[in-house]
Amino acid sequence: MTNYFKWKSDFLTGNLKVDGQHQYLFKLANHLQESEVSECRTVIMELYRYTRVHFSAEEELMSLSKYPLLKDHIKLHENLITILNDLSSQFEETTESRDDLVAFFGNWIVNHILNEDLRFANFIE
Repeated sequence: MTNYFKWKSDFLTGNLKVDGQHQYLFKLANHLQESEVSECRTVIMELYRYTRVHFSAEEELMSLSKYPLLKDHIKLHENLITILNDLSSQFEETTESRDDLVAFFGNWIVNHILNEDLRFANFIE
């Protein structure tokens, strides 16, 4: 099966730790897409857990850098965590439910990196 979305150099923030975490999130989302529906809850929990780890690291970096949009960025992170929590609790073991979750997360992470994380990367420069 083809990956739902692929990592591109356009997503690079210039921070090796953040970029590595972003790449792992892509890997998890693609793993979710490729998983048997019966395995999805396990992958969803890892995606949820790792997203929280990543957000914590990113927010710490932003705080240390005195990023003026930190509060707004945290709200975006909290919103995604809430949505992921809702989607995982409502997850039905169907291909359609899995594909909807993959599409949502894939679109969110791509847009978040390109529009929000790269804004922070430009601030750091």
